Amino acid sequence: MATQNTTEITEVKITTEEALDLYLNLKAQIDDLSKKADALKAQLREATSAAPDRKLILNGHKLALRTQSKTSISFNEVLKVHPRLAKKFGKTTTYEVFDIR
Repeated sequence: MATQNTTEITEVKITTEEALDLYLNLKAQIDDLSKKADALKAQLREATSAAPDRKLILNGHKLALRTQSKTSISFNEVLKVHPRLAKKFGKTTTYEVFDIR
């Protein structure tokens, strides 16, 4: 006979103002942690770049620094030179933006 464990979760309702305050507090914590993580990443990048083959293995994790390149086409430049081609192959994406300032 199989038994089923269930956990009751009580949903706590908060006001919109409380939700905003909580959001702003969490966002500030995230921003602070992101700055710390970025500083640590910069330290790891520097150590990796100093390695002979720009590769390190630390605690079972592989760190590598390599060069990559990407080629893209500027829509605005193509629009100036070949407006019909730009309009024919251009793609417009519409999306919502939610801001909290």
